[in-house]
Amino acid sequence: MLKKLIVTLLLLCNLNFYAQINFEKAYFIDNNNNKKECLIKNYDSRDNPVKIEFKNDENSEVSFKTINDIKEFSVGNNHKYVRVEVKIDTSSSNIQSYSTNAEPNWTLKKLFLKTIIEGEFSLYEFVSGDMRRFFYKNKEGDIQQLVYKKYLIEDPEIEGANIKENKTFQRQLFANAKCQGVNFEELMKLKYETKDLISYFMKINNCDGSKNIINYTDEKSRNLINFKIKGGINFVDFSRYQIPKTSTSISIDFENKKTYRIGAEIEYILPFNKNKWSVFFEPTFSTKYKSDKTITTYYNALTYSTSTSANYFVDYTYLDLTLGVRYYIFLNQNAKLFLTGNYIISPVLKSESTFKFVSSSHLAFGLGYNYKNKASVELRYSKSDVLDDYVYWKSRFQNISIVLGYTIFDKNNKKNNKK
Repeated sequence: MLKKLIVTLLLLCNLNFYAQINFEKAYFIDNNNNKKECLIKNYDSRDNPVKIEFKNDENSEVSFKTINDIKEFSVGNNHKYVRVEVKIDTSSSNIQSYSTNAEPNWTLKKLFLKTIIEGEFSLYEFVSGDMRRFFYKNKEGDIQQLVYKKYLIEDPEIEGANIKENKTFQRQLFANAKCQGVNFEELMKLKYETKDLISYFMKINNCDGSKNIINYTDEKSRNLINFKIKGGINFVDFSRYQIPKTSTSISIDFENKKTYRIGAEIEYILPFNKNKWSVFFEPTFSTKYKSDKTITTYYNALTYSTSTSANYFVDYTYLDLTLGVRYYIFLNQNAKLFLTGNYIISPVLKSESTFKFVSSSHLAFGLGYNYKNKASVELRYSKSDVLDDYVYWKSRFQNISIVLGYTIFDKNNKKNNKK
């Protein structure tokens, strides 16, 4: 059964992958204000683009346009970018590189800004690596960055440095982007975060009952959180051996056993790159691994006349607490492969053995198949040292697991069903 599963998954890898990152209905506006209807490749990247790939229709050749060629483009219903030449604060967002200067480090750049809210007051976003900056457009049509910066200030009374915040964006909004009912105390509580700023810009655009507002984040349809039940079989190979390994060192190879696993998973689909990446937490209980082995040691290697026998036994039950990253490879609209990388902590639940078992941590890797975002099967491999720290002994607890999963609930679909 295990060999058949491996062969099936490998054959699936040879299929033509479905273009989840594909060309979608779009348009762009060139430097002469000509609007071109076309198909643009939608990478749904976290970072803002500097160029586009487009086709006139499905059968056309792929062409490219850079930020120097186009003023605006839109892909699908939730991706619109506008080109601006604007001052941006290029101060580092890495805490290790914070400066002691509270003022922004302004640099004039040509950028594609992602439109978040479009209305009388518009909100934009720029992301590049660990840099995230928000911009706004006021009634006059000017686009400027909303200033927020973390910086360091030396305090002789405190060891090290304190982190301070330049929250100029709050005063910018109070002066240039507000309506009746917005007071300064309310703005002082506003955070430099996507959720807070969207809420604020929706509020000020709705003050006069205007309906000419587009919230591009509303159009996204993502199953952001999935809850799954998991089960399966572990094929366990356990051995204990002396180090360093020599011709006379002892190795105790216990019998390969099947154990069963039951657990649950909560998965969060990361909101970029077309749902291809996720992180998950998976607690799993495995039934006991139980085996025994008799080892006979000969002291006269020539005559085998002197020997002693010892019986070793293992009765071991454990829990796996798995934190993992999953990457999906789309085959078609209903099917996808996935790869997982996992960090696992395995506390001991019960051990009645010749050896002392201890909680361990280790890595695991998997290859799986998901059908209609509901049912999944995964082949997972892990190896760990599960015994106490003996000077001259090591152990190998090797697991090849078939993991079955079924999605019982996803948060986004539940919300959609209520509408």
